[in-house]
Amino acid sequence: MNYILKTIIGLVITILLMSVFFYAAGFEEVLTSLSEVKLVFLIPSIILYFISLYIRTLRWQYILKTVLNIRAWILFKSISIGYSANNILPVRLGELIRLYYVAKISNISKSTTLGTIITERIMDALTLIACVAVILIGFLITNIIQLELLFSIENLVISTLTIGSLAILVIFFLLIWLIKDPKVIEKFIERIFRRLSDNTLKKIIHIYNYFIQGLITLGSFRKISFIFFISLSVWLFEFILAYLLVISLGIENFKYENFTLFFILCLSISVANLATSIPLTQGGIGPFELGGSLILIMFGIDSSYAGAFMILLHALLLIPITLVGLLFLFTGEESFFEIMRNSSKLNNNEKTKQ
Repeated sequence: MNYILKTIIGLVITILLMSVFFYAAGFEEVLTSLSEVKLVFLIPSIILYFISLYIRTLRWQYILKTVLNIRAWILFKSISIGYSANNILPVRLGELIRLYYVAKISNISKSTTLGTIITERIMDALTLIACVAVILIGFLITNIIQLELLFSIENLVISTLTIGSLAILVIFFLLIWLIKDPKVIEKFIERIFRRLSDNTLKKIIHIYNYFIQGLITLGSFRKISFIFFISLSVWLFEFILAYLLVISLGIENFKYENFTLFFILCLSISVANLATSIPLTQGGIGPFELGGSLILIMFGIDSSYAGAFMILLHALLLIPITLVGLLFLFTGEESFFEIMRNSSKLNNNEKTKQ
């Protein structure tokens, strides 16, 4: 399947999901709610987002440090370029651009870089899953969600999230426990997916091997735990950012007291980001809005404000980093195209010498 076709499919999925989103939230009502935004809160929100990106940079630097010590500025530019490309191109091609940029500028192997990127992504997902599990359990203990209604049809999404997140966390800790003998899990994966085609099975095994390589690079459970807490701080900044956006829309429109509302927002943002884990659309547009607003609406928040909040949040997460990434892509001595040009010249010179 070529990239043009994948782009078209992504756009079709975006249109379908956004149509469902606006049908549920109400298009005119969402626009009316967005018109109430207090713009003064957007600047600190953008600053918080770039702080979280810099913490992501330090996390990646820490993961790579056992192999090679790369300047944080180079990694920040790489992340910015990769995120920018992800928001424009299909199937997360930005990750390949990001890995190619770092590999070229630092002479680190592409397979090692890919292993650390996959490790980063999986740690992000596990952090969000842990947030979902802890928040839902907290809501059950405090009776915000009633235990006897947990498995009712109305709470099917909540019960699925609770069980699923706990199961995935257990699987991850089993993975860490068995990391000393990765072949055990590889054989288990082959047994589970034996009915798939050989090519698909090989792709799954390759992804698993890259992930294991990234974990082995960290070297110990203590370091993996440290990466988890760094990841938690990344998302904490994004949760605070989201809370500022709620204030900008009028916190009185979101029904709950401050403390409870903050954790509902954390749950909503976690689900929204997990919904974009499978790269169906450019920039996750569609799955992000629909997944996040569904949680807010399930907790009784007005659909128009839930919709306005998710659109405002996603726009803030996409637009600034896309512009910064494009700036790094085209300008400066260490821009992506300058690195590629120099690399091409070097290869041509080596061929000439031969």
